Amino acid sequence: MKKAISLAAIFVLLMTMCFQVSSKVNASSDSYITMEFNQTIIELDDIITATIKINNIPKFSGYQANIRFDPEVLQAVNPESGKPYTDSTTPSIGNLLVDPNYDSFQWAAHDLQNGILNVSKTYLNYQEYKDSAIDENTGTIAVIGFKVLKLKETEIYFENTDSMPNGINGTILFDWDGNRIPSGYEVRQPESIKARVPSTPTVVTTPTPTVAITPTSTSTATKTPLVTATATKTPMVTATATKTPTVTATATKSPTPTPTSTSANSYISIDFNKETAVVGDVIKATIKINNIDNFAGCHINIKYDPNVLMAVDAKTGTPYKNNTVPEDGGLLVDNDYSPFKEADNDLNKGVLNFSKAYLNLEAYRNNSDAEKSGILGVIGFRVLKEGNTSVYFEDTSSLPNAITGTILFDWYGNRITSGYSVVQPNSIKARSSTVTPTPTATPKLTPTPTGLLVKIDSDSAAYGEEITVPIRLRNVPSKGIFTGNLTITYDEDKLRYIDATAGSIVISPNTNFAANKEKDGVVKLLFLDYTMTKEYIRNDGIFINLKFKVITDERTTTIIKTSKMAFGDRDLKAIPANIEYGTIRLNYKGTATNTPKATPTKTPKPTSTSIVEPTPVIPGGAVTGEHKAYIKGYPDGCFRPKKEITRAEAAVIVAKFVKTSSVSNNSNISFPDVANNHWAKESIELVAKAGLFKGYPDGTFRPDDTIKRGEFATVIYKMLDLKASSNLGNNFTDIDNHWAKSYILELANLKYINGYSDKTFKPEAKIKRDECVVMVNRALKRGPLNGATLSFSDVPKDYWAYKDIAEAALDHKYYVDSKSEEVLVK
Repeated sequence: MKKAISLAAIFVLLMTMCFQVSSKVNASSDSYITMEFNQTIIELDDIITATIKINNIPKFSGYQANIRFDPEVLQAVNPESGKPYTDSTTPSIGNLLVDPNYDSFQWAAHDLQNGILNVSKTYLNYQEYKDSAIDENTGTIAVIGFKVLKLKETEIYFENTDSMPNGINGTILFDWDGNRIPSGYEVRQPESIKARVPSTPTVVTTPTPTVAITPTSTSTATKTPLVTATATKTPMVTATATKTPTVTATATKSPTPTPTSTSANSYISIDFNKETAVVGDVIKATIKINNIDNFAGCHINIKYDPNVLMAVDAKTGTPYKNNTVPEDGGLLVDNDYSPFKEADNDLNKGVLNFSKAYLNLEAYRNNSDAEKSGILGVIGFRVLKEGNTSVYFEDTSSLPNAITGTILFDWYGNRITSGYSVVQPNSIKARSSTVTPTPTATPKLTPTPTGLLVKIDSDSAAYGEEITVPIRLRNVPSKGIFTGNLTITYDEDKLRYIDATAGSIVISPNTNFAANKEKDGVVKLLFLDYTMTKEYIRNDGIFINLKFKVITDERTTTIIKTSKMAFGDRDLKAIPANIEYGTIRLNYKGTATNTPKATPTKTPKPTSTSIVEPTPVIPGGAVTGEHKAYIKGYPDGCFRPKKEITRAEAAVIVAKFVKTSSVSNNSNISFPDVANNHWAKESIELVAKAGLFKGYPDGTFRPDDTIKRGEFATVIYKMLDLKASSNLGNNFTDIDNHWAKSYILELANLKYINGYSDKTFKPEAKIKRDECVVMVNRALKRGPLNGATLSFSDVPKDYWAYKDIAEAALDHKYYVDSKSEEVLVK
């Protein structure tokens, strides 16, 4: 490969990156940079979208801009999610400087307290960009949101700063030679922003609204709307402002291992959306990590056969180039921490080599919320010809000390040297699309002397059901099978093993067959003809029946497979065998099973969600009603009240209260990290269509991310379709500068939410299951439920949220008592 990418070296390189000067670009009178607003008349809590654009800047390849705003009136936020900026948040991207072939890089060093945004973005691969001979000269380079905190006329504008010597009204533009463009373009300042006069006088404290702007106001005249750039002399312009966080320390740390805790469930893997494909198909390979504590970066080397597969963009099918980085997943994409990515592929040899990392490690650490599980990237592979092939992690000389072609970094910039496994994917079977055998009534498998096939049946089942999964033998050799040894693996988080029994082709099973669960997820199966003469397996049929219970309510799939398998003949010589794994579809409504279930018994869920009531005793005149449960416990009989909830779990809860009739069917909302078989897909799309949840700027939903108290309060606010009130009292000491302040205060004023005894609300704390049900109950005017008995082993009667958990987890009829609380009808 032509170069080796080292993340540690990148940390050093980018912290010291600078641009050359001396460029002469021919521009015309319509060459400019500007900022446009989606609205200039504002109301409280509005989010203004500021779009930074350039027009007719030949050979444009990068910029730095310094923007001034009034922090008492406006708060810089993500325009999509409303999340407040930190001093290192980079803007949402536009349509320029985004081509992955040219390695775009962005950086930010704001001073939010003083109302300053300082942003930079550039291509690093100038040569390839220049060689393309197609410049990006017109379009959007950044998008910033500003939330309205106070109704007052205000301005947002480009401004010169000492940290950008020789900037042109707070802007520096670069061409594709890496040189500053010192003249030939204008800086067009935006309009002033004006407050809308309240329509109802009673909203304000005096009869005459004091926030009105007089018609004679001409504050825009004080700015120079068109500034012609003039040439300046400067030896060098640094690409980032001087206020950059001191993250260079992370690069100089010696790569000694940090005490990053790991477990047997810590791994990096490649998952395929399909393992059998025809020529022309695109196979999607998803690179994931699981349970990697303090994860902050990776360097990965992947090998494939370029004669059989072509690396392509998984969405568009566009062939990769040698510097194409895989499509983003849900990890290493948070602009607050300056994500960086780079690739140095060798497509002729079938090698993908790429790095992704956060550069602002200090801010990442300070957030104390590391990304430990999720999708790193997605790669497409187009099938070029038929044959069996593989895609896998592979060591390379350019990655010394890698673990099977992978290097992972923690948030101190140190390499994680052990404690995780590398899970290689199964092989891919590619066949020609033109060879389609005509179906016949006979099985397509023809017995051969060494063609023993072990087939684990596929099936489907629902939460709480028991399912029997047969293991079948086909093409049993004519001389028979005298010994068999299989190690079966399954997902213990989705299935609970019950037992294994011998099938119809096993003679004297009490003597010749044994099963042993070695641990959760692993079962050992043994067969031996103890006579070694007459009780061997001689026919095709069911070898073993495995019985499981479904313990997840997720809509998902799981695979039952073997980690070891061996069969022997009478002389104990090995009998070659092939294996077909079984796929179990879980919680798919109305899905037909591939094999009939042997009298399946549907067992009740371990958590009580219904109550059998005797004749009700209700006081005369009392209000009565009935409520359905909206949350469940876990299969082990626990509720886990202190467990943090994820965005997917929150979406499922909220979706139960969304009227589908009020949601437009015309909007087509989907997220790349919410697969079609994701257990919460329908709920996520419903709440997104209803406007209660939003995705992230990269298009993802991040269903496995936890949700914070301030975020969940905002969802409840939107679900109730509330309107912000003025002059609400604030009894919380920690929300004054929080983006969700108005939502929190409105809910608190309505007695829907409470804070803590120390007078805080903790909007950035992750909401727990008990807090979630209390907030939902108050908002929906449900509960607390008196007189109910819960079966959860971890929720005692004296637990502070006992009655609210009962309200949320039990189907029940009730009447309302004199305290306006619900009482279970008995």
